[in-house]
Amino acid sequence: MEHKHYTSKQTLLLVYNFNRSDFLSYFRVCKADFIFFFAEFASPDEVFNRQFAEYGQAIFWGNFKNAFDLLEKIKPDKVLFLYIESYFHMALNIACKVKGIPTFLLDHGIQDSHVHKILKAFTSPQKRIPKNQLLFTKLKQIPARIKARQYLINTINILPPKPSKALRIYCSYRKKEHYISVLKKLEKQIYYPDAYISISPVVASAQKKLLGFSFSRTHYFGIPTFDHLVNLSASHTPAKNLIFIDQGLATAGFLGWTSAIFESFTQSFAAICLEHGYRVFVKKHPRQPNKDWGRLAEEKKVIVIDDDTLANLLPTTKIIVGFFSTYLLPLIAMEHTTVLTLENHPVGNLNVSKSFIEAGVAQPVYNLQELEWALEHINMLHQQQMFNKAKFTREWLYKFDGKSGERLREILLQEK
Repeated sequence: MEHKHYTSKQTLLLVYNFNRSDFLSYFRVCKADFIFFFAEFASPDEVFNRQFAEYGQAIFWGNFKNAFDLLEKIKPDKVLFLYIESYFHMALNIACKVKGIPTFLLDHGIQDSHVHKILKAFTSPQKRIPKNQLLFTKLKQIPARIKARQYLINTINILPPKPSKALRIYCSYRKKEHYISVLKKLEKQIYYPDAYISISPVVASAQKKLLGFSFSRTHYFGIPTFDHLVNLSASHTPAKNLIFIDQGLATAGFLGWTSAIFESFTQSFAAICLEHGYRVFVKKHPRQPNKDWGRLAEEKKVIVIDDDTLANLLPTTKIIVGFFSTYLLPLIAMEHTTVLTLENHPVGNLNVSKSFIEAGVAQPVYNLQELEWALEHINMLHQQQMFNKAKFTREWLYKFDGKSGERLREILLQEK
């Protein structure tokens, strides 16, 4: 595949899980300003969401001889990583350094060192895929994975001696440790992107603390995903709605949550909300299967919604409940909302949402009895939270003005 610049548009190579539609929304405003390529997987068999095709083209590691072959054929002006974690990420980052192609780390959600420590300590991923299906999937992907592995080996072999050694060292450490631990140990500029495009100063500070290094250049842009929520204001005729922002904790195996524990919790949670006269609307996390809320939805005890429906509901909705989540940021920023964060994790009351709680913009709920109390005192809690919203919004969202996508576009156009 030979890619040539027939237009004056810059070419961006985005490296991240492009099955995630929510990340694509970052580039909605600048869709027409760049030529987009997406990389993350060994083969097309790992792609289950084709929405990326509205923006550009997917490429796969195994379709190239090595990272230099990829860069020569794609000819990116810039490479954006939402994380540099895998062997393939690091191989591409180091190859870009050798070729002089600018690399960037782009925030894909809020970072919080407190949350990271907790999740690292209390994570036990579950396999939800049946064993026979998992085996079939792995067998099907063997040829592509062999090609991808050869791509990596070829990259190591073709790199100049020092960068090659750096990549070998990273790979050897990464086999045994989390990528953040590896980066903190190695502490060499060759492993880091050239610049950082961050949501806000608070998030940037947490990210730098997490990774253990500082970037030479940092830009702030907000969160484009939520630009469309900016002009929503409270309705004069509020409804007795409650929106639940889920995090798929059982799916990920975080904080002791299992499918059985989560199902028991959701049944009790919905019952309490219904007893207090609330209609419960659930926004699932992208990683969650439908069955997590399927039974309650069939029983019409909750209504599962998408992003558009959530936006339509917000003007008439005062109460937001959720686990620690990036999605809570714009909902906290709204003047008419009151936010309750669930801290009732099976491993214990860890105050995962500590940053929100200490900022005075969220009421922690440690058990379902406290949920009942909070629903009964929601007006008092709103009065307490409303005075802290403006400061919190500045610190965490940078600017909640509907122009985050435009700021990102200008950064990408101007950065060299």
